[in-house]
Amino acid sequence: ETLARECLLDEAARELGVDPVVLRERNLLRRDEIPCRNAAGVPYEAVVPDESFRAALAGVDYEAVRAEQRRAAPGTRRVGLGLCVALEPTAFGTGYLAQIGIPRGGHETATVRVEPSGHVTVLVGTANHGQSHETTLAQIVADTLGVPLAQVRVVQGDTDVVPFGMGAGNSRVAVVAGGACLRAAGDVAAKLRRLAAHTLEVAPEDVELGDGYARVRGVPDRRVAIAELARAAYFAPSELPAGDEGGLLATRYYEPPWVTMASATHACVVEVDAETGFVTLQRFVVAADCGAMINPRVVDGQVIGGVAQGIGSALYEHCVYDERGQLLTGSFMDYLVPSASEVPDIEIHHLVTPSASLGGFKGAGEGGTLGALPAVCNAVADAVGRYVAPPLTPERVRAALRDAPSPCVGDEARG
Repeated sequence: ETLARECLLDEAARELGVDPVVLRERNLLRRDEIPCRNAAGVPYEAVVPDESFRAALAGVDYEAVRAEQRRAAPGTRRVGLGLCVALEPTAFGTGYLAQIGIPRGGHETATVRVEPSGHVTVLVGTANHGQSHETTLAQIVADTLGVPLAQVRVVQGDTDVVPFGMGAGNSRVAVVAGGACLRAAGDVAAKLRRLAAHTLEVAPEDVELGDGYARVRGVPDRRVAIAELARAAYFAPSELPAGDEGGLLATRYYEPPWVTMASATHACVVEVDAETGFVTLQRFVVAADCGAMINPRVVDGQVIGGVAQGIGSALYEHCVYDERGQLLTGSFMDYLVPSASEVPDIEIHHLVTPSASLGGFKGAGEGGTLGALPAVCNAVADAVGRYVAPPLTPERVRAALRDAPSPCVGDEARG
């Protein structure tokens, strides 16, 4: 959907003689138009595509790229700039899934348990396959309980141990598993405050958690170690406050909003050799909004990995079959994927628009891939004068250059 829409927008700009930036600016949702619903009834809330668009244009220095493009146009070196504004519905709730005919829940469950040693075990029904859940979910729990991150262990994927969950997919874990962890850790933190208040002879609301201790607010020397409170909860339950049971754990369920919308704008600058059709990526800028960021380095890693995957889809990756249906690109010897030498440094600008989900999180796992493929395709089309279907192999690009009406897209519109 994003590839079709964004490439058609550039095609329309060429047909109309309008700069692609101008055409997008006329049609982008603005902050004062949110919340709203699209034609399919999907709600757009806490999303600012116009602001990410402006941030990406500023980051890539749009006018400077256009000036460079005009200087390069007479020769065999063609410069192109491609844009993509991507809106990504993430973390579908049960109501949305039911509406589109998917018979499953959108919820997630988490158990948070403080051990007698003061270390913390987190059990979640999601399964990690490279998204750094062990870091982000642990951070949520560590921040809520006020314990060092190194003392939190996240267990996932072991169905003999973890609560039943809906897994990872649709960029949902930070929103849904994160929400469940926030609730479970919040319950445990409340009990820790009650235990500390009982020990320190203050009100629970006067207790704050941090650095592995429960302290009296404003009197940091009056404190008790969280590990000491945990040992009391397990080994001396008769000494607990009235109404509290032994142990120090909680299991909570979280149902997310109907849909949580993330957004990003990608800007890609390419250089095309008109003689060979070879495409070189010069710059790639992403202005991304995934709501409140649990760990910015993890977010950057997901964006960069997604962009690299999108670059591969645009330039290299292609399943080729012979006339008998035999796959000819069945190994990495003949199915190309980008390496570090083909992927430029990815410049990332973060926008933070908290969502309505617990914690203000949005999904971040697919935004890089979603916008990269259209941005690269539009950049090559901008350089050669027409859309080229991916993969943008030198043969396809050379054929497009032979048939292109002008060296660079939109020259007439830009004057």
